Amino acid sequence: MKLSFIIPAWNEEALISATIASLHSSASAFEYEIIVANDASDDRTAEIADAQGAIVVHCDNRQIGPTRNDGANVASGDVFIFVDADTIVQKEVVHETVKAIESGAVAGGEFSKV
Repeated sequence: MKLSFIIPAWNEEALISATIASLHSSASAFEYEIIVANDASDDRTAEIADAQGAIVVHCDNRQIGPTRNDGANVASGDVFIFVDADTIVQKEVVHETVKAIESGAVAGGEFSKV
């Protein structure tokens, strides 16, 4: 099973390096790719992500939903995992997620403003 980690990013040069490093460390036991959907950043987000081996997709959506979709459109994994650019992902989270998927678990989420 190949994992695609998709990170929507806008001006995240201060944080993106640690996020990508945590994914490399946490997913090393699996086949995976890291995709950074760089949404019109005017800092070094794309350069940093590229230097760390991420696939960088350039877009100009200025909205997180379409930016996530742009990342998903180039993903080649069997499973898509969306990660915020300021998130440090622990190894246990990746391993438990894969275990749950392999066992047939289904999960979803919803957000609505009240």
